[in-house]
Amino acid sequence: MVTPARLRKEEVEAVLAEAGLDPSDLFAAFKEDMVRIDGILARNMVQANAFGFGGAPAFIIETRIYHGAMDRQALQAAIATAREN
Repeated sequence: MVTPARLRKEEVEAVLAEAGLDPSDLFAAFKEDMVRIDGILARNMVQANAFGFGGAPAFIIETRIYHGAMDRQALQAAIATAREN
């Protein structure tokens, strides 16, 4: 899905409904487990900041960090380079 800006709540709910999911049920389940989920997200943010990630996606292959999206060819080349070392 490509969007020019942040998704609105209505757009997210429409996609979930199209997939056969009930947005209200999903939100209720999230609220029940929100403390744990927020903890995981906070931990992940700390780890991402420690690696110097400025956003997603980012890849760590062997000891090298790749910032930004990688097409198949670039990803295969990065893996091949890691295997050579």
